[in-house]
Amino acid sequence: MNFETLKNILADTGFYKIENAYSFVAINDINLKIHLINENEIDDDSRERNILAIKSAFRQYMHSFKISIFQLNITYNGEIVQSFDIHKISGFEQDTYDKLIELYFPIQKDKLIYTPIPENDIFRRAIIGNLNSKEAFEILSETFSPSII
Repeated sequence: MNFETLKNILADTGFYKIENAYSFVAINDINLKIHLINENEIDDDSRERNILAIKSAFRQYMHSFKISIFQLNITYNGEIVQSFDIHKISGFEQDTYDKLIELYFPIQKDKLIYTPIPENDIFRRAIIGNLNSKEAFEILSETFSPSII
């Protein structure tokens, strides 16, 4: 598999979440997979700058946050082609306690959360578009545009 082919698959496919796992399989090529491993749940009282910024950025959309960091591995035929950290932000829709929203957001290492994702970073851009529900993607787009789209 060459890089151009991988880039095209990432751009043109959706991913299916494997039940009871943090793994996703590309719909157009079952050899391409995304795995979220080594979950590290962030304490509610964390004073880390990015965690405070996440809570501030999404406060108008959701409450009762649970934030975790995973290592995300993109594999093809079982070999890792890219790896980075991703934040999973869970919370209830504003003014309710019955609708849970889950956002997957790859914060670039040593960057602020509003730092634009470079055009050529196809992996982070594909993750944002494929792991988030339509509602989560709309929240991310509204909050971080033009950083993520």
